[in-house]
Amino acid sequence: MTVALVRFSGHVAHVALGAHPERPERVMGIDKSLATSGLVFEELTTREATDAELLTVHTPEVLATIANLADAGGGSIDGDTYVRKASNSIARYAAGSVIALVQHLNDSSTKRGLAIVRPPGHHATAERSMGFCLFNNVAVAARVGGKRTLIIDWDVHHGNGTQDIFYADGSVAYFSVHQTPLYPGTGHAAERGSGAGKGFNLNVPVPAGSGDAVFSKAVEQALGAFYDTIDPELVIVSAGFDAHIRDPLASCEVTTQGYRRMAERILERAGETPVAFVLEGGYDVEALAESVLEVARACFAGFV
Repeated sequence: MTVALVRFSGHVAHVALGAHPERPERVMGIDKSLATSGLVFEELTTREATDAELLTVHTPEVLATIANLADAGGGSIDGDTYVRKASNSIARYAAGSVIALVQHLNDSSTKRGLAIVRPPGHHATAERSMGFCLFNNVAVAARVGGKRTLIIDWDVHHGNGTQDIFYADGSVAYFSVHQTPLYPGTGHAAERGSGAGKGFNLNVPVPAGSGDAVFSKAVEQALGAFYDTIDPELVIVSAGFDAHIRDPLASCEVTTQGYRRMAERILERAGETPVAFVLEGGYDVEALAESVLEVARACFAGFV
């Protein structure tokens, strides 16, 4: 089984001036874990996302805000979301990495892959960067990829940006399981899409304390009739690992092996359909590295 991997080492220059949970050590820990795993990946060449690609999702004002702050040496978009001098380029590499992975999975015999990128993306809306996220990496890749796409978001926080972007779009279905109440306060079960996207949005909010059984049961909802609704040509997993029992930013109890089992079920259901796992959140460095490694091992296990 061939598994693709894309990442950008330059992410280390995107670092807050003070203590911040979204920090370079997150990906550095993953890199170390994968390097000592014995797994051999098909490493892809990354690139920056272009203006044209980013504008398929975001307004020109979003691009200008990030670029202007970076050109000024850095600043803050909000209390959670920072920009440093190199952040505009780094965020473009994050989005471009996911585009590169999706295009490779769509166009080659490789059907499984991981994008280990930061900053994350799923809170960024069409009009606004927020929640640690500058560009919505997954949304841009789904739009540029041009395939019928199912996005499965198991980050503990609802991906308000991804939902907002595709809420009236019948070509991309969005599923989220997330803790409630919790930032950003969206993701209610009644939010099912609108217009051409009616029925293509599915939220499963779960309470604090939810663990493997609850999250796995929720993911099964994405893999049943909802999966058939979109009949995807591509599956993208917004793979946040902050529902982990050791994560400091939420109160769920998913285990490392729980993430592997969810990945295995998605891969089994997808069969020969391409599946891309894209890093979102996860703020306990060791738990994050362990969980990403188990998802990678699930990819190598096959299920095609």
